Amino acid sequence: MKTGNSSFSEKIARSKARNIETAEAEKASGTGSTFIQPEPAKVAQINARVGVDFRDDVKLYCTLTGMSVQDLVIEAITEYMQSHPHPSRP
Repeated sequence: MKTGNSSFSEKIARSKARNIETAEAEKASGTGSTFIQPEPAKVAQINARVGVDFRDDVKLYCTLTGMSVQDLVIEAITEYMQSHPHPSRP
């Protein structure tokens, strides 16, 4: 009998295998993207504590979509701030 955790682990493992295969194919064909590190002086951290279930949902979503957690957080917060402008911001 499978538990919820083993099912989640299996999904992560399958997704990771697909991502590795895709990366190898892109590397072989020369179509892969190059990750550009931001300048250290322009990088800052934002930390937040979340529940384990939420964290696992975020990690699974990112794994399945090929999106990094950092990119997801930036996109989500940017979209939220645009749709909920602060009264003091123009």
